[in-house]
Amino acid sequence: MKKYIFIALLYLMTAINAFTQIYPNRCSYVIPKQADNWFFRTNAGIKFSDAGVIANNLPAGSNGIQWANGTGVISDADGNLMAYSDGMRVWNKNHEDISGPFLKGDFGSLQPALFVPNPSLSHVLYVFTTDILTPTDFNGLNYSIVDTKAKAGTGEVISFNQSLLPDAVSVVCATRNSDMNSYWVLSKKLQSTEFHAFLVDGNGVNTTPKISNGGSIISSEFSTDEATAMMKFSSKGDKIALSSFGKGTIEFYNFDKSSGTVTYVNSINVPLPVSVHKHGPHNIEFSPDGTKLYFTVVKKRVEAVNLSYLYQCDLSAGMTVTKINDGKQEDVWGLQLGRDGKIYVSRKNNAFLGAIENPNRAGLGCNYNENALSLGSATGSQGFPNFVSSFLDVPPVLFEKKCYKDLTEFEFVNKSNINSVTWNFGDPDSPDNIVSGSTSIAHMFSKPGNYTITYTEHFGGNSWTDSIKITVNELPGTIFEKDSAYIINGASIVVYALPNMYSYYWQDGSESIQYTVTQPGDYTVIVENMNCCLNRDTLYVTELNIRMPTAFSPDGNGINDYFRPIGPSDAVVDYTLSIFNKWGQMVWTTNNFSDKWDGKVGSTIAPTGLYNWRMSFNVAGNTMNEGMIKLNGTLMLFR
Repeated sequence: MKKYIFIALLYLMTAINAFTQIYPNRCSYVIPKQADNWFFRTNAGIKFSDAGVIANNLPAGSNGIQWANGTGVISDADGNLMAYSDGMRVWNKNHEDISGPFLKGDFGSLQPALFVPNPSLSHVLYVFTTDILTPTDFNGLNYSIVDTKAKAGTGEVISFNQSLLPDAVSVVCATRNSDMNSYWVLSKKLQSTEFHAFLVDGNGVNTTPKISNGGSIISSEFSTDEATAMMKFSSKGDKIALSSFGKGTIEFYNFDKSSGTVTYVNSINVPLPVSVHKHGPHNIEFSPDGTKLYFTVVKKRVEAVNLSYLYQCDLSAGMTVTKINDGKQEDVWGLQLGRDGKIYVSRKNNAFLGAIENPNRAGLGCNYNENALSLGSATGSQGFPNFVSSFLDVPPVLFEKKCYKDLTEFEFVNKSNINSVTWNFGDPDSPDNIVSGSTSIAHMFSKPGNYTITYTEHFGGNSWTDSIKITVNELPGTIFEKDSAYIINGASIVVYALPNMYSYYWQDGSESIQYTVTQPGDYTVIVENMNCCLNRDTLYVTELNIRMPTAFSPDGNGINDYFRPIGPSDAVVDYTLSIFNKWGQMVWTTNNFSDKWDGKVGSTIAPTGLYNWRMSFNVAGNTMNEGMIKLNGTLMLFR
């Protein structure tokens, strides 16, 4: 019976043209969506999505956020509403009051509520509340626990008013810990320079704070209005600003996200108008890059004329203060950064929100638009929701496809007020290293590595330059250890793909590093490395017959001078070939498939005649248990 060997020739197909990476993938940047839903006084609301921002007011008849000076709102990672609060009550995603007893916050506070999710149990929320300072009683900083899965998914406040800092200023803000698996919740103590940072991790709220000292003392005397205050982290979480209405100041601090330590930097006295009514700083917000702080200055009592002002403090230019709403309505109040890179401005009893459209730009170049977004039937007033600052930490330029030989795509998050963009990809080996284009562009990098991409925005004769860093990752290397594999009819071999990959996907859907081959055919595997870069190899299986000559003539004429098998030498292991004369005596033997018999017995020329050959071997990778393959036959030696 004939024996056959099937040879599988490995044909490498790189990802240049034959294969395209899959995007988005697990390595793709995902914009945080926990701050997508906003509700604020008076029952107004907006909602962010990848398509933009629209009005999204509370349902008709709702009295949830009728009078709150500020709120707390939280959405899940997909941007779906989870809960909101005015500091005293909590509403669920269906706008149902799930509070039970009142929480110990007060909607008169500028920051009455702040939601922080449990990092390990996303349905468990901690709502931190602040009370307002009054001459009679004061609750300070407390927290309650909301389980959004309780009561068949309608949610419930399951723990109420756990005291953290009884004599806290009415401020609370939060940012992610540097470990990215926990949060810091920060407040300040009255009549003290102390800051209290509470860690929130998978175990809950650690009620023993990290205490830092710095800055000035905020008085507990009600008449001073010093405790009418707001504190914000920058979106990166490395800077803090603290405003005090009564003091007329804004103080700046640095924050160590690994230790929770607060360090005083400096302060400014805010510009105050000459007025019969007392004015002071009200809402504050950092620009996305943390180089500017915006603040509103409002009066203590409401009049027919609002007389409120919007300012920018440039931290990168000697704390330069610029009035932003010159020549516009003096009705500004709340400030809050959105995930689209703009800072939104609430206007006293106005159906439009304003927006600082380019908050990273200095001075009037920030482009304050006082009629940026219609609230429809609602009117905005006072402050916006309080969010974990990290939920607004969105890079100014998003980029996708970070694997070598992909076209890496870049797109601005905030495209407002840009005529054109000059891109320098930091890739001098590319003919397209420096190009003029728009807010969306693609570039194929000349090789893997780290790049600094510099981009310059142009608008109205002015220019602003910034940069981002990107790593272009290597593709997976050669997938198979050898460039060929072999199989014997009726047997099987195990083929191994490139080790240490994140995932494997064979043509039949199997996902192991190894694949058992039993038949001729095409075998394809896609491998994905830890950086989400993919490559694909296809194994083409073809039939090859090992042939043995039946005669040869070792006469030195260059034609049929040797006897040897014809076939792939790298397919064979444990190989033996022996030649016998007609009396059964072995005249030649070898264990090397490439060796050939020259028709001699030692140094003696073998006579013309019929000889027998016997061959035994195994196939590399053969997983069958039949032992050695044995073949035999005859050959004629001619002289």
